[in-house]
Amino acid sequence: MSNILFINSVQKNCGVHDYGERTFRILENSVPYNFIYKEPNNLEEYNALKEGIKPEAVIHNYHPLTMAWLPPFEPTSTVRNFMLHHEGTELNLKPDYWLYVDSLHSETGNKFAIPRPLLEGIKEIIECDTYEGNGKFIRHRIVGNEVNLTPKKNIIPVISSFGFGFGNKNYGLITKMVNEQFDEAILRLHIPRAYYGDRSGEATAGVLPGIQNEMKNPNIKLEITHDFLPDIKLLYWLSESSLNVFLYEQMEGRGLSSVIDYALSVDVPIAINDSAMFRHIQNPISNVANNSLKDIIAAGTDHLKVYKQKWSNDNFLRKYESILNETL
Repeated sequence: MSNILFINSVQKNCGVHDYGERTFRILENSVPYNFIYKEPNNLEEYNALKEGIKPEAVIHNYHPLTMAWLPPFEPTSTVRNFMLHHEGTELNLKPDYWLYVDSLHSETGNKFAIPRPLLEGIKEIIECDTYEGNGKFIRHRIVGNEVNLTPKKNIIPVISSFGFGFGNKNYGLITKMVNEQFDEAILRLHIPRAYYGDRSGEATAGVLPGIQNEMKNPNIKLEITHDFLPDIKLLYWLSESSLNVFLYEQMEGRGLSSVIDYALSVDVPIAINDSAMFRHIQNPISNVANNSLKDIIAAGTDHLKVYKQKWSNDNFLRKYESILNETL
């Protein structure tokens, strides 16, 4: 069995880091390949890992903000270097192959397009301490039953959105639409701080006045939370919604938004606009330019099944394995 080293960034509260964790969670189910997950903090740690593991290939979940320490690759006949491409230009790193996380990207030469890593079959992980004697405790991780994400039947509509606290997420616009289109509703906005760009919380604080200014309907209850949620808790939270809404600014040139990976992983309608970051799920039913929020709720989720099937964990894993079969 070939060892494939998967390198992720160290810092949490980061969309790129979370993408890497979701990806490995699927890849570790491979039979022909042994994927090994590591988070080196610098080039020295990275080189030591390669020396110790001696992988046949290294997959780098790269972004210039998260792995600025990574130098250009030297051509080698022993290790194949794969670079995940999230957004922006291709820097002078010269890997053997690029893996575009944009599933719409054209595959040419040494460039492959990767499906989206949805969250299927997520299991509860319980951490507990066991006493080992002599005053020592050892922490154990116990994987429990698969999470039950059955959608809730809400008497009062629950409209939700989540993402880091940047103005280009248009939380104020979401608030405005909910206040105008519903006689009564619960509006939930989960806005954690991002490590890159909002460590101090200034950006998040900057979006709050725009939200409050649009709260003009006294029958709309607003709930705003900021704690960074693990995947399981975020999926539970999304599954409690009547509708999950994302209305980003246009943002041409940016990568695909990972919020859709989470929203598609629960059986709840999704409302979007025509932002370039949602180009992979554009359809006339989900777009607020064509329908009211109430209409999108009423349309259900049948039209979203094509995306869930296309980006199933099985298809995601098969794509990676086929790329490795072809290139190693």
